[in-house]
Amino acid sequence: MKPPLKILARLAIDTTGSALVEMVIVVPLALAILAGAVDFGMAFATQATASKSVRDAARYLTTLPSSAVCGWGVTNAKNLVVYGNGSGSGSSLISGWSVSNVTITTSPASCASTPMTIIVNATVPYTPIIVGSLFPIRSAFTLTAQHEEPWLGQ
Repeated sequence: MKPPLKILARLAIDTTGSALVEMVIVVPLALAILAGAVDFGMAFATQATASKSVRDAARYLTTLPSSAVCGWGVTNAKNLVVYGNGSGSGSSLISGWSVSNVTITTSPASCASTPMTIIVNATVPYTPIIVGSLFPIRSAFTLTAQHEEPWLGQ
């Protein structure tokens, strides 16, 4: 029987299997970073869609007369934010998004005063697909988008 010190010395200089050990250490870390990057990218795309939709709705409202800004135009603008069209037909641009997530206000609150600022706010529920299922500590986030546009009157 060999002394234990000689066995340890032989194992220390032996390189067979070192690639397997390195892979066991590196692959889980690389997969975790990849999953985080994919989820971040999806959240970023969701935020970009929400921001663009809110901006489009605010710009749409600036083209309407003041009676429409505080009347029928609000419904069309909310549909424009969520569905991408004024009629509210089709599926929402972001999964889980509804018209109730959009608020439209004016500053000052009276639509009779000119100039006024149109403020469109939207909240977007976002559930991470990969990270949320692996680590259900925080399974949902709320993303927000806001845009202000001056309305000078028509």
